[in-house]
Amino acid sequence: MNRPYIIAIDAVAGGGKTTLSKAVNEALYPSARYCFDEFDEPDIHPVVFYDWWLRGADTANISQK
Repeated sequence: MNRPYIIAIDAVAGGGKTTLSKAVNEALYPSARYCFDEFDEPDIHPVVFYDWWLRGADTANISQK
């Protein structure tokens, strides 16, 4: 089974994370882009990101801490 590459982008607020992630997403087509800052609650995230991705990356199946 081929495992996906996961590229994490981190920076200060206003540091260009969204701009860079959009450019990377377009350059690495086909790819997927997940931005955790788009969630309403900062404490909601996949417990094991890779397993969540394998299950279809459904945001309804994200666990709360």
